[in-house]
Amino acid sequence: MELTICGWVTKEEFFKRADFYPCGAIRENPQKKFRVRSKKGMYEIRNGKLNPFYNKKQFCQEMKKLFYKTYQLKNTITKIANYN
Repeated sequence: MELTICGWVTKEEFFKRADFYPCGAIRENPQKKFRVRSKKGMYEIRNGKLNPFYNKKQFCQEMKKLFYKTYQLKNTITKIANYN
């Protein structure tokens, strides 16, 4: 069994970079056309809009950076809230 990872994005990046297709919209790709049937619509992101995935080690390092950045921001907000 093989897994191919094309790239990655954070949740915030996804909604900024992805295209939204509402219910009933016509979606086209080089092979076919189809109508979006989901009542809530759908999001689609192109591979070129993903952050590159080079290898597992680098990916884990990038995730740690994101975690610590988020953790520091949450701590700062908590300190400000507790200061008042």
